[in-house]
Amino acid sequence: MEAKITSENRIKEGSQPLSKKPEKTVSGTGQAQRLDTYESSVKDKPFGNQMMTGSKDGIHWNGAVLELGTLTIHEPDPDADGINWKELEHYFSNATVTMDNADQVEGTIEGVASMYLAVKEQLKQKFSGREDKLSEKMEQLNSLFQRAKDRIISSYRGTVGSFYEQLGNKGASSKMGESLSVAIEQKVAEIEEHGKKYGLLNNTKNPKDFTYQVRAAFLQAGMLAKRENMVRSGKKADVSDNTKNAESEYSLTDLKAAGMIAKAATKMNPKELSLMSDKELGLQLALRYMKTAHLLGSLGVGEKMSGMILSSFETFLDQHSGGALTNKGKASGAYHCAVSQYQSTKDMEKAIALSAKKYLGNEFFTDFYTSSYGMGTTKYTRYRFELAQFMNSLQQGSLSEAIKSIAGNQTPFMMAYA
Repeated sequence: MEAKITSENRIKEGSQPLSKKPEKTVSGTGQAQRLDTYESSVKDKPFGNQMMTGSKDGIHWNGAVLELGTLTIHEPDPDADGINWKELEHYFSNATVTMDNADQVEGTIEGVASMYLAVKEQLKQKFSGREDKLSEKMEQLNSLFQRAKDRIISSYRGTVGSFYEQLGNKGASSKMGESLSVAIEQKVAEIEEHGKKYGLLNNTKNPKDFTYQVRAAFLQAGMLAKRENMVRSGKKADVSDNTKNAESEYSLTDLKAAGMIAKAATKMNPKELSLMSDKELGLQLALRYMKTAHLLGSLGVGEKMSGMILSSFETFLDQHSGGALTNKGKASGAYHCAVSQYQSTKDMEKAIALSAKKYLGNEFFTDFYTSSYGMGTTKYTRYRFELAQFMNSLQQGSLSEAIKSIAGNQTPFMMAYA
């Protein structure tokens, strides 16, 4: 059954009419403005044809009249936590280490750890005083986090760990995985301390729209800024980062550096080396070795990890060049001369100059070559350009550019050969 209901405001019989209010004029028109008229502020019909104005004083409803008690008020679910668990599971499942992001392993860990702590904080605030429900929710969260942690460790071992195993470091993958497990727990503690210090955790005064996603973003951004500032200022890793216990062989800084050099090695182009003479090949391989050693020193990598990375990288360079470093040829002589000079002086430019003078002669310093960029320079100048660009990358905190330089594919002053 349909009902038509109209409601109008009429003046009751016998009552005195209301006194008419003075009219105002519309500015600029001279016309009187009616103050007692009705005009809809909505041009369209937001309720379709069911609800529309019946007159200037009433509302017209065309439709079924709901019975009494049909509309119910739902109270908020006391067990609702505001967490999108499917989205959270998807986020954690993408936390893996590949050769393409091996240099970003610390950032991967920080992202997962920040999200874990942010969700944990929301659950603690939501279920304060309800230990049984909080325990249930934390069990669900801890399970997701543990799976993410296992996935990071497994993928790191299968990529970075495997790279060093194949270069003669037996058992390296297992040791690196064990150290990474400890490093992840240390990173969680570090972020938690940072969050408490800056009011991102254990703070019930955060605004209501401060969701766990926003909290996680702030936590992660804080750690990123901290790391970038350390690189720019030339500071070494925190003491807490390098702290090892009986279960930890390497620090997170060590593991991150191992990922950087593994990525740089796999990004090298073997065709580039084939364009060089034997003498210059040795010099170019020495330059990449020295860059690697300098990067490890600037990051504060531990002695044990640094030794493994450098010996492994040297083995890789030999394999990558077709055995140029193990064959007693001109490449081997130029390489070992430069590396030996660097190890005693820590001066890359001086090491290049000395080796080049001995093995490549004066033409290395005097003859001009035009690169694919149209720039005519000596080969010595090109090496100096490359070194300057590498050092500038470190000063600017751009480790990704430093890795490209080690791989030999940084632009625009990459080596060009006639």
